[in-house]
Amino acid sequence: MKAPLPLFTKITIAALIATAVSLWVQWLSGDPAFPRFPPGPVFFIAVALVIFYGRRWRWTPLLSSLVSGMTTSGFLARLSAETLRLTHPSHVGKFAAGIFLGVALQASALLVGDVAGIVATIMNYCRKPE
Repeated sequence: MKAPLPLFTKITIAALIATAVSLWVQWLSGDPAFPRFPPGPVFFIAVALVIFYGRRWRWTPLLSSLVSGMTTSGFLARLSAETLRLTHPSHVGKFAAGIFLGVALQASALLVGDVAGIVATIMNYCRKPE
């Protein structure tokens, strides 16, 4: 029988899936920054599956922090473009509400993924082995 997932590991997986959904929402809203089919959401879902199925390894939630951290640094490097997407989404894509909601969800999910992945990894190493 598999051990149940700790709370912060569940939050980490949810943040990865939310980030993937936010990227798809931006892509479907016509954001020109995205390629024909963005590979990022597939990568986030793959990392979430590794964390879910690799629950016996204590370090797997750290993958979320690494992936979210790299994406957050890219988000911050393009902060002026991301601010434009939040303040004037109609100038960016075809569906303004989707652009705004996608960027807002992406920013919050990345922040949660950064923190929850680190907390989940620390908690995994602090708990007693089964």
